Amino acid sequence: MMRCVFSVASSRTPNAPEAYKLRNCYSRETLLPDANMSDDTTEIALTEAGDQLATITTGHTIKRRPFSRNTELLLVGVITCLGSSLLWSSIAFSLDGSQRNSPHHFVGDGSEHGQQHIAHIKESGTKICISKECVTTASSLLGAMDATADPCDDFFEYACGTWNKAHPIPDDRATITTFEVLADQVQLTIKDLLEEQESTRDNEATAKTKRMYSACMNAKAASDETLRTWLADLGGWPLLSPGSWNQPNTTLENFIASLKVNFDMAVLFVEWVGPDDMKSSVNIIQLDQMNPVLRGKDWYIAERFHKDRVAYRQLIYDVAVLLGGTELKRDELFESIDELIAFETELVKIGVPDEERHDSGMRYRKLTLRDLTELVPAFNFTAFLLEVFKGIPVNLTSSEPLVYYSHEYFSSLSPILERTNRRTIQNYALWRVINSVLPNLPESFSKPRMDFLKSTTGISSDKKDWRKCVEATSKKLDYGVGALFIRDHFDRSSKVMAQEMIHNIREAFNELLEENDWMDKETKRVARDKANSMHEKIGYPDLFDDEKLLEKEYDGLNIGPDFLRTLGNINRWDLNRTHSRLRLPVDRERWTTYPAAVNAFYGPNKNDILFPANILQPFFYSKHFPKSVNYGGIGVVIGHEITHGFDDKGRQFDKDGNLQQWWNNKTIETFRSRAKCMIAQYSQFTVPGFGNVNGRLTQGENIADNGGLKQAFRET
Repeated sequence: MMRCVFSVASSRTPNAPEAYKLRNCYSRETLLPDANMSDDTTEIALTEAGDQLATITTGHTIKRRPFSRNTELLLVGVITCLGSSLLWSSIAFSLDGSQRNSPHHFVGDGSEHGQQHIAHIKESGTKICISKECVTTASSLLGAMDATADPCDDFFEYACGTWNKAHPIPDDRATITTFEVLADQVQLTIKDLLEEQESTRDNEATAKTKRMYSACMNAKAASDETLRTWLADLGGWPLLSPGSWNQPNTTLENFIASLKVNFDMAVLFVEWVGPDDMKSSVNIIQLDQMNPVLRGKDWYIAERFHKDRVAYRQLIYDVAVLLGGTELKRDELFESIDELIAFETELVKIGVPDEERHDSGMRYRKLTLRDLTELVPAFNFTAFLLEVFKGIPVNLTSSEPLVYYSHEYFSSLSPILERTNRRTIQNYALWRVINSVLPNLPESFSKPRMDFLKSTTGISSDKKDWRKCVEATSKKLDYGVGALFIRDHFDRSSKVMAQEMIHNIREAFNELLEENDWMDKETKRVARDKANSMHEKIGYPDLFDDEKLLEKEYDGLNIGPDFLRTLGNINRWDLNRTHSRLRLPVDRERWTTYPAAVNAFYGPNKNDILFPANILQPFFYSKHFPKSVNYGGIGVVIGHEITHGFDDKGRQFDKDGNLQQWWNNKTIETFRSRAKCMIAQYSQFTVPGFGNVNGRLTQGENIADNGGLKQAFRET
């Protein structure tokens, strides 16, 4: 699921764009829910934080009970202001934290367990909820709305306008969203948990997690000696030795493999082990094009991002000076930096743009290790993989099958490597290592980093160290952080209520599917089968309830006081763990995201939907909320994730997670035609400081947003 934003730090402009007044390009017909999954982890980056942009459109005709005009607008406003995946701008409402322990449980049908809080208005007979939860929620919603706006002219401003004005973007980030507001609260809770002394309540997994956080918090007080040792062990950073650098004896393949193993660094390409798209029960080695430091191809070549490239160049220079002293000659240093950036730009240019990577069927290619070596003769992939798998009991031969997703990239890689000297490749590769740990280096490195971020994103101050360390620990030791959080901060009964909502939203999806008039009957039948086969994962993995299984997750992992060395230990341990799965069947019960995430996910290879514990709380959900609020919040999120299974990418996977065509050609053609309409519509929206939205890039998320809204609204 995406985190939707309108506010952008470089512009600080909260107003909804003029283009929002456009009518939706479909109304009565049901466009099958559609969303851009981008694998299990990828998100479209419109800002430095990787946030995505989406909107909610008007003009839907939805079959449901009749409401008055004002009531219907209010309900849609609730859905808009709680369903953050549907927001043009980020909105939120504040709820009193004490309500979690309230004895008055407001349930979906308007009844109460315990004391009644339903008032009957004598004149109309309307039932009004006056419980604490209802009053607080109503106040929050009214506080987010701008009642002076005409909903027929600018519905977003009507539903959420005041929230945007009341939530200026913090100086330490590029956006503010409801997801980030909730994440801020969650991070404070996790901070307190990680800073607690180890006790008898801790098992080895949670104890190691606390130690990592502690090492991270002490990182800035340490020197940069560990980084300098890394650079020396890897053959040195030539940038610091103009004219005197000696090329190491290590082959390029072993050098790149060392970066992968020790630093999880994908310099020339990305490599991992995961489910084969064509046979999702089997793990296979997979490859893809590299991910650059800047946000995409345009940032390296488009004139409008020239300022960003200048800032990037200056960042590398400033860091090099800090590491190499002032004896370095400015002109010589910039000459090497320009060569470094030119090499990175060449790699970016041969890559496939993000908007062209949605079609998994077109991108997927399988070949053998022998075939890959012939395709890229300048790089010995056999030697690289043997080094990566060293110590792992797997026998690799030239007939080893692999999958890659960017033929254009790999077929063009050899000429670039052949004409680029090792010095430039070494400079670029070690710059990537340095950049990856820049936030955790001593305070002297903060200024060049913040100068760069301010110039490129509008961020004017650094995150607090504890926030960076909570994020790093949550990412690297996700199960440990998740186990700490759910121990005292997750109501297990939420899983049961969430399962019921998923069932209801799925039924709404199936009803909309039946009303669809452009899809053939057989495709509808198979689509319904896929929706009903979706496996939901709610709250946290089952192993959190088994201390021994949880401890086993971190077997062999050493956490020491030196944070950078600890990161290296974690990277080596994690690579060994993931690559050891190559000959094992895919574990369909394993979570593909960290349980402490404030987000929700759809996994195409497992056809599963994931709702971590952190999203099953206010703003999105509470057992004390009225039904309309829960469905306007987590209900829209559930519908959004179900929809992911049928979007421009998800529709290519069957109910078992295998890549295959199960729509007939005519239905596919109609789907694409209708999707083009939505692409055109969203491409007319503008974001201050960025220009028009790339409707092709965001089409999946946009269609999923609309589908999720329609499903949740039907159940309200």
